[in-house]
Amino acid sequence: KYIKYTNNKITANRIHRLLLAILTIASKIYEDRSFLNTYYASVGGVSLRELNFLEKSLLNDLDWNVYVLNDEIKNYHINIIINYYDFWFH
Repeated sequence: KYIKYTNNKITANRIHRLLLAILTIASKIYEDRSFLNTYYASVGGVSLRELNFLEKSLLNDLDWNVYVLNDEIKNYHINIIINYYDFWFH
């Protein structure tokens, strides 16, 4: 979805911060009680200010369209299992 909305390339230098912002946003959407950004920043190895910037930037890049259909989640889940089963279970 990020690539579709932004046309930005995901590079090795960007993936860590992008995933951190994604996980922060996802936890706020799908969890009734999520951790504070200070916690995510600490675990992610970035400053609170940077995480807040990353979160805001990602939401703006996606035009705040962060809803994911259940079918999309199931398809990603299946693809991960198919492609990484050997890595996790062998």
